[in-house]
Amino acid sequence: MKPMTNNLCAATALGLTLAFVSCSDSSDGGNAIIIPGAPAVEVKIGSQMPLWQNGTFEIHSISTGRGESNFYIFPDGTSMLIDAAGSLVTEEICTKKGVGTVTQARPGWHISSADIIANYIKHFNPRGENVDYYLNSHTHEDHMGSWPEKYEEYADFPKHTEGNFYMNGIAKLGTLLNFTKIIDRGYTLPINMGTDDRIKDYQRFLKWSMDTKGLIYEVAKPGHDDQIVMRYNPSAYPDFKIRILCASGYAWTGNGYDTRRTIPTSKTEISKASPDENIFSVALMMDFGKFNLFTAGDLQ
Repeated sequence: MKPMTNNLCAATALGLTLAFVSCSDSSDGGNAIIIPGAPAVEVKIGSQMPLWQNGTFEIHSISTGRGESNFYIFPDGTSMLIDAAGSLVTEEICTKKGVGTVTQARPGWHISSADIIANYIKHFNPRGENVDYYLNSHTHEDHMGSWPEKYEEYADFPKHTEGNFYMNGIAKLGTLLNFTKIIDRGYTLPINMGTDDRIKDYQRFLKWSMDTKGLIYEVAKPGHDDQIVMRYNPSAYPDFKIRILCASGYAWTGNGYDTRRTIPTSKTEISKASPDENIFSVALMMDFGKFNLFTAGDLQ
């Protein structure tokens, strides 16, 4: 099969509202969606975005007001979600703690961010509720979900009846969607976080998913371009590739799969420095022909 012309789409979701940003494979830009084998479809800002077409690389940014969540559909229909916004911080909590203001929930606190993300993906994903990859860039609540013990306001927050994990962020999303593989930066590097409440809750979710849904769990492999791949028709798009550039303080050298450590080797030194979780984020480079997309969680 002859590789199709690179077609790039980007969309933004504001709560349940769709807003078209841009989509064109022409050098002069424009607001037309280019579908292989079909006339260009004119899409106006504010109108609903058409569904994915073969050969198109779609980039969706889902804004719930509670953190980051980005959904990708590869040219062959393989899908990937990066992060599952789930911060439970409200204006009331911020005021009480004296830490300023917070972005308002979209469309409101009456619906969870997991429900919004799931509904959005089920609409746009060519395979509905079945998503090939979930990548958790790092372990902050606005990327993976809050651990309600942190806030007295959530003392009665619901838990999953079988898995005993809090129904928020990626954990709740994993009950609404079927992920084939979950990848994260791990929780033993640079120090073991296995005793943290949020990690223990996340581990309970992973165990339930592996036991009941056959989920595959992997730790991100810096330097590798064979961990996140197209699953359905990769030979049709040989110029599409995703490489993991860094994770947990290890970075690709640019040579094969070789990496170098960017943080101290002593766990004592690391603990004394109290590094922010952001610096351990997973970073990716997505290439589709001449188009390159760099995404790196909250890497600093």
